[in-house]
Amino acid sequence: MAARKKRRAGFEAFSLSFLDCITCGFGAMLLLFVLTIGKQADSRDSIVARIQVMVSKLEADIEKTSEETEGLRDQLKLAMDTLAEKQATHEEKKKNITELEEQLALLLQERSSLQEEIERLLAEKEALPTEDEPKPIPLPNPQRRQYLTGFNFAGNYVVFMIEVSGGMVADTVDEALEMIGATDEEKRNSVKWRRVVRSVQWIITNLRPPQVYQILVFNNEARPLIPEREADWFDPMDRETTAEVLRALENLTPSGGANLERAFLSLSDMFPSVDSIMLLTDGLPTLSDSVPSGGVTTDRDRERFFRVAVRAAPRQTPINTILYPMSGDPAAAFLYWQLADTTNGALISPSPSWPDI
Repeated sequence: MAARKKRRAGFEAFSLSFLDCITCGFGAMLLLFVLTIGKQADSRDSIVARIQVMVSKLEADIEKTSEETEGLRDQLKLAMDTLAEKQATHEEKKKNITELEEQLALLLQERSSLQEEIERLLAEKEALPTEDEPKPIPLPNPQRRQYLTGFNFAGNYVVFMIEVSGGMVADTVDEALEMIGATDEEKRNSVKWRRVVRSVQWIITNLRPPQVYQILVFNNEARPLIPEREADWFDPMDRETTAEVLRALENLTPSGGANLERAFLSLSDMFPSVDSIMLLTDGLPTLSDSVPSGGVTTDRDRERFFRVAVRAAPRQTPINTILYPMSGDPAAAFLYWQLADTTNGALISPSPSWPDI
């Protein structure tokens, strides 16, 4: 009996009950669950923190983008307003240009009608009988005597302004370029320059006392035709003086450019008592003292030279112009017509046969 109890007691000392195993396993699972839940909580907090940082950054980006969008919207509105103003200005300018073109067309039409009327009146004048009068200079063909119509020789002091540039020996640019290499005698004998000399002779013949005259010639520079007689006023009835003037013109050799601004300034300085001006030219000036130009003088440059020159002309003095037009100078006739109209002068562009003396 004692031996049997001893064996049972040894068995109990080295064995585990089923309940103990179950309890240990459940405790291990509970521990594992607690540890897992703790790590998940830490991970969730970290994710939330990162999301909040990203949200803050996105909100800052959105605010910055909104400000930039607002600025761009303001710039767009300003650009649209500016565009609308420029479009309105452009339309106004187009309207003004159209009106100016219509006025120019009307003026050219009127000029054509006036030219026809002038030719008709000249034909009538030519048919009128003429009186035999003593001439200050001989006229080779008195039966072909012609009359200048429309020129306003106001007052007694008349100044001839004669352009003596290289263009006064040719009717086209190509001819002028060819004449650069010609001799002085060939230039003086050119058809165009001979017409200019005959025109001066004819106008002097038609001046009447108490009218007197002087002559200013200009190209790059401006000077009296007879420098030693700058202070004199010439009597058109003085045959010797008229012959001296014509000889001086005959000896001139056209060359260089045309500085009309300097010519008007010199005229005001040399002949302040001038009452009317007779300008003989072939087109717009090619030089100016006040307006800079590039290497090549354009048509626009020449128009600017002309407008500056006109501002230098004597005030309230009629300017009559005889235009011997050169091809390639389309604005010359219109601008000289404006000059004549503004100063109460006149403009003619005579036929190649004028004056027939």
